[in-house]
Amino acid sequence: MSTPPAQLIRQLKLQEGEPGGLPALKAYWDPIGQVFTAGYGQTGQGIGPNTICTPAQADTWLLTSVERFTLQLDSRLPWAVQMGVVRHSVFVNMEYNMGLRFQAFTETINDAHLAIMAGAAQASDYDACASAMLDSLWARQVGQRATDLAQQMRTGEWVL
Repeated sequence: MSTPPAQLIRQLKLQEGEPGGLPALKAYWDPIGQVFTAGYGQTGQGIGPNTICTPAQADTWLLTSVERFTLQLDSRLPWAVQMGVVRHSVFVNMEYNMGLRFQAFTETINDAHLAIMAGAAQASDYDACASAMLDSLWARQVGQRATDLAQQMRTGEWVL
C-alpha cells in the first residue's frame, strides 16, 4: 500500500479534527453517528466516554484508517483509481466520513443519489458526480465539507 496523499491527510485533519486540524484528545459524543469519537473521527470498539488519546495515537489511527478505507474502496470500485489521485481521494474522504454507510452503498448501489454519483464518476462526468454528491442527505449533514469535495471532484484540484 502506498502512502496516502499528504493533502488527503491534511484535509481529513481539518474536517474531522478540532479547530486548526488538531485531534480530539478526549472522546466526545457524535450526535449524527450516535457514537463516541476521538482523534480524527475515530469510532468503534475501544472508543468510549473515557477514551483519551495522544496526538501520535490520533495520527496513527488516521493513517491506518485511510489505508484500510482505500483498500476497501479499491476492491469495491476498482475503476475509481482511474479518476486520478485528487478525485479518488474524494471517495476515500467520503468513505472515511460515512464509514459503513458508504461501504454499504458501494456494495449494493441502493441509494439513488449515490448510484448516480458513482455512475457519473465511472463515466468521467465529474460535474454530474459533484451535483449528485450535493443532492444527498450526506451533503445536508456535512455542509461545507460536501461543497468542498464536490468542487474537488469537479476540478480535479485539492480543496484544503
